[in-house]
Amino acid sequence: MVTLLSHDLESVALRTLAIAAGRTSAGGPVAVYGLDFAAGSLRRLEPLPHVGSMIGGGGDIERINRLFGLLKAELEARGNRFAEATASTIAEYRALANRPNEPRILLLIDGFTAFREDWEVASGRSNWYDVFRSILSDGRQLGVHVAFTADLARPRMALVVENLADFLQTPADAALVELIKQVMRSDHFLVADGETASWNSSWPVFAEMKNSTRGLLLQPDTIQGDILLNTPLPRLNRAEFPPGRGMMVAGGKVLRVQLPLVE
Repeated sequence: MVTLLSHDLESVALRTLAIAAGRTSAGGPVAVYGLDFAAGSLRRLEPLPHVGSMIGGGGDIERINRLFGLLKAELEARGNRFAEATASTIAEYRALANRPNEPRILLLIDGFTAFREDWEVASGRSNWYDVFRSILSDGRQLGVHVAFTADLARPRMALVVENLADFLQTPADAALVELIKQVMRSDHFLVADGETASWNSSWPVFAEMKNSTRGLLLQPDTIQGDILLNTPLPRLNRAEFPPGRGMMVAGGKVLRVQLPLVE
């Protein structure tokens, strides 16, 4: 799942993801849906053959309800089918169930802040916001992904990429490398996560990220500071690093931190 925060450049990034999704071959087919709580730019995508409804915010409550109902049913159905096939990812499911055309689903939300304000606690809508939370927590392994924009204190932007390795050798790979380069040259903020082993990769998307000397290493080994962030870590005892504890590295300085865990 990719999460894009702030606007203009970010709306362009959402459209780029949607267009790239229709040009995939090795990554399999992708079906794209969207909620536009911003300037309406996502509606330009509707003529594309792999794009479903791009629903405007505000008055389109019934259409949004139907979309979340469709996604909820899809999550439940895929959960059962993937379990029967003993598949933990959509790639495994396609192979094990001999269903190479099982599509990934990409949900775009332009203007997440407005969406959350309208739907998180409102009567008759909060239950569908809970469906959205389920997509965020359970969707990735079932092939259902979310990308969204949200306003921050302007003009700064943050770009957050979850599990960077998922985008290797996909249509989004080259576009993501270029986007990372642009963000690195700006005053915006970029966060990407992934398993430690994947960061040793020489793929361009990882090389661009490792040009930075700032990062958070969770449950690290001592050597990883030098390898990943060009900053030596003090000698570490893994027993002192339960889940959520790690080392924050920035500007050559190292700080031990503890992240809160989601219940």
